[in-house]
Amino acid sequence: MSTFIERDFRSPLDMLDLSRLLPLLPKVNVLELLAPHFACLAARFKDERLRSLFTFQDLYVGLSPYEAPGAFSLLAATELTDAVWYPVGGFGTVRDSLRAIAERHGVSIETGARVESVDTSPDGSRVVGVTLSCGRRIGACAVVSNRDVPTAYRLLGGGAERYGSRRAGAPAGG
Repeated sequence: MSTFIERDFRSPLDMLDLSRLLPLLPKVNVLELLAPHFACLAARFKDERLRSLFTFQDLYVGLSPYEAPGAFSLLAATELTDAVWYPVGGFGTVRDSLRAIAERHGVSIETGARVESVDTSPDGSRVVGVTLSCGRRIGACAVVSNRDVPTAYRLLGGGAERYGSRRAGAPAGG
């Protein structure tokens, strides 16, 4: 399964690599992965509350359970089998604490600004700042992004093949 999950897909055609897909086919019901998530769960759970319980993960990515593909069951399955940890006080506490620590150390944080690009040195070896959609450039020796991986790579001016993927657990600096 890792050959599928840990791979970057830049187009739907990238998923048609039969050497990667064929070993997965006996393990999944492809029709359920493509059908609406709520409908898949309705076939298994009569109680509306249980269906809601196992579809709330669809909301993580802004989709309705009635429109999200059944593949989103993988989110709930991962949470159930691999466990999920939540910080005391919620994720807002983590955000607020990181911001307070960073600002105490002289870091300038700007929110609510649309980033057009993450700027790199001429040789592309390091980040030098960002350019906002209004055209203003902000110099920086580090940029923290919470964007999805393909968008982060696009903002850097290339795809995973240009920068290499660190999704296999390599440390950010390694």
